[in-house]
Amino acid sequence: MKQDQQHVPRNIVALYCRLSDEDLKKRNKGDDSESIQNQKTMLINYSLKSGWEIYDIYSDDDYSGADEAIERPEFSRLMKDAEAGKFNIVLAKSQSRFTRDMEYVEQILHKKFPLWGIRFVSVVDSADTAVKGNKKSRQINGLVNEWYVEDLSENIKAVFEVKKQQGKFVGAFAPYGYLKDPKDKNHFIIDEQAAKVVRMIFKLYLEGYGLTRIAQHLNDLGYPCPAEYKRQQGQNYIPRQRGKQGRIWRSSSVNVILKNRDYIGDMVQGKSGTISYKNSAKVRKDKSKWVIVENTHEPIIDRQTFELVQQLAKTRTRPESTGKRHIFVGKLKCGTCQSALIKHHGQGDKRYFICPMKKYDVCSIGVSVSYKLIMETVFTELKKIIRQYGSEQDLEFLIKGETTVSVQLEKSNAMLQTVKVQLADAQLALENLYMDKVKGVITEEQFISLNHGLAEREKRCKKQIKTLEKEIETYNVKIDLALEKKKAIKKYMDITELNREIVEEFVDVIYVKNTKVRGEKEITIQWNL
Repeated sequence: MKQDQQHVPRNIVALYCRLSDEDLKKRNKGDDSESIQNQKTMLINYSLKSGWEIYDIYSDDDYSGADEAIERPEFSRLMKDAEAGKFNIVLAKSQSRFTRDMEYVEQILHKKFPLWGIRFVSVVDSADTAVKGNKKSRQINGLVNEWYVEDLSENIKAVFEVKKQQGKFVGAFAPYGYLKDPKDKNHFIIDEQAAKVVRMIFKLYLEGYGLTRIAQHLNDLGYPCPAEYKRQQGQNYIPRQRGKQGRIWRSSSVNVILKNRDYIGDMVQGKSGTISYKNSAKVRKDKSKWVIVENTHEPIIDRQTFELVQQLAKTRTRPESTGKRHIFVGKLKCGTCQSALIKHHGQGDKRYFICPMKKYDVCSIGVSVSYKLIMETVFTELKKIIRQYGSEQDLEFLIKGETTVSVQLEKSNAMLQTVKVQLADAQLALENLYMDKVKGVITEEQFISLNHGLAEREKRCKKQIKTLEKEIETYNVKIDLALEKKKAIKKYMDITELNREIVEEFVDVIYVKNTKVRGEKEITIQWNL
């Protein structure tokens, strides 16, 4: 039975279990694995033999030792209860079940737990924070565990890297238009049903269709987009877009297909990677580091066609029927569903932009706006912005502001270095304090008193460092923006009309929404300033 934290007697134990990478034997998703069941039995028996009262069992099934401790829900709950003083012993099968991360070993077992009066015990490797001289063996175990995870990660990466260099596919899903070969999962075979859509996309692009128009055409014909097609084929694929937006073709999907070199028979892998085995965040790699092996599978598109499309994509801006290039290409979006607006010709020579997703019941409202209104609004708002800095005096004022920010940036950088030194001093003092306690130089009472003060100083320094780093980032952004403003304003101070170059320079995106008043539009411009 759980105890009130105000009346915790001695020897109240929390049991922590975690699934190991080697024990992936699940009956059904959601059931405890055999490993977890065995751990619970072992820890309960150990507690009963030791005469300890069990407070609660914390069980993280489906989490490995390489997972960040903070990402394990039951681990997080255990830490909150530990800090609240609801027990004074934590029992695990081994230290590696608790965590394989040496940083957490130091932070929790050697700092937080002693501060909270909690003893850590593990059954298999005999770790016990209450036993003097046991710390070194725990640290060695921690290092070994961390080396194991790091080596395992590097070995897996090395195996995958060799396969990539051999032109063998190592991903989970084949690109749209292909299937994994049933005889060799590292090889592609053509999925003819999807491949005919890929061929159609390339053909339409060469005929002059734009990305949005191609997407609209595919939706009109009823073809499911790549993510929806995978789902319909029974693949356990989770799309980025959910609901109706995840089931239709969009310009971005078409663009990905047109740029995918897999379709000419080349295997392209390693476009992104993780930061480290401790951090699974994806980072995009430079093209020079991609692994490309030519002629690994049957092509859907011939090389000549593919290269022609790439050349067209670099230079092409869709012209209107008049032959003039449209200055707002790629800038107009529906303010309701974020889809790109497409051209629509009204009566006579009137030109409009409309949301194509209203037709597919994806956009609940839809919008249409005249070319004339967009042109007048953007030009008027741009002139207002330029007039804010439209004289030499205003530019001088901007320069002075930039100088002031630079001085503030310098002060913040200097303060940051000072606080970092203070933090290092506090952390060193904490380490020395722990050593003095271990050696018996100071009493338990002295340790608690001094430790509290140093811990507070460390906490203040870390908080101050975060604040200063945010300030520095803000100042750098302000300086960069000021430089860009000066450059753009000097160049376009006396504009008399809009052109594509000006729109590219100043406009990021234009969102258009209907209002409650018939005929009126809400136009929001995001500037490149």
